[in-house]
Amino acid sequence: MSKRREFFKKSLLTGALVGFAGLNLEAKLLDENELEKEFNDFFKPFLNELEKESKILSQNDRALVILASLIANQSEYLKEFLRTNLEKSLSLLQAREVLFQSVAYVGFAKVKGAFLTFKEFFEDKRLEKGSTTNAKNRQEKGYALQIETFGERIKKAYENASPDTRHINHLLSSNCFGDYYTRKGLDMRQRELITFAFLASLGGSENQLKGHTQGNLKVGNDRGILIATLTALIAFNGYPRTLNALNVVNEVTKEEK
Repeated sequence: MSKRREFFKKSLLTGALVGFAGLNLEAKLLDENELEKEFNDFFKPFLNELEKESKILSQNDRALVILASLIANQSEYLKEFLRTNLEKSLSLLQAREVLFQSVAYVGFAKVKGAFLTFKEFFEDKRLEKGSTTNAKNRQEKGYALQIETFGERIKKAYENASPDTRHINHLLSSNCFGDYYTRKGLDMRQRELITFAFLASLGGSENQLKGHTQGNLKVGNDRGILIATLTALIAFNGYPRTLNALNVVNEVTKEEK
C-alpha cells in the first residue's frame, strides 16, 4: 500500500469523516504526523458545523442520504459507514433498498463495487423479498406512481416522445418506477429523498434534479429538508456540485410560490 493511500486510510477520513457519516462525532482522530494533525484540527469543527446546520434531518434520513452519496461517489468509506450504521441508524432492509435503487440513477457499472462491499454485511442474513410487482403489472404500476408523484407532465412526455425514443419512457415507468419505487423497505418520501441525494452527488444531472426536487416537494420533503440534505453532504460532494444543486432547489421553490 502506498504511503499516500495509507495516509488517507488512517487519517481523519476514517476518523471524523466516517464518524460523521456514522453520526458519531466522537470517532478517534489519528495524528501520526503534522500533516494529519493540521488537517484534523480544522476539519472536525467543520463536520460539527455541517451537522448543526442540517439538524432538521432525522438520524435515519441523514443516514439514508449519506449512504446514497457514498454509493454515488463510489467511496472507499462505504464499508466503514455500514459498519458504523447498520441496525443503529438504518436497518438492513433500508440499506438494501438504497443500494438497489442506486442502480437506476448511478448505473450498475459504478455500483458493482458497492454490491461487493454490501455482500459481507448481508451474508447469512435472510430478509423479506422487496419486489411487489411482476412482469405483467410493473409497467402499469410504475406509470401510475409516476403520475401520482409528477403529475400530467408524465403523460405529456409520453405524447411528445418520438417513435424511436418512446421505449425509454416505457423503461422509466416499468424499470425505474415499476421495479424499484414499488419495492418494500422505503416509503415514497424516503425514495424521493435518496434520489435527490444520488443526483446531487453525481453532478451533471440538473435537469433530472429539477424534476425530483418537484417530486420531493410533492411527497413531503420541503425546501428545508432538501437544503439540509445538501448541507449534510457538502463534505462528500464538495462545493461545486452542492451549489449547482442548490441553484436547482432555489429555482424550483421560487416557481412553486
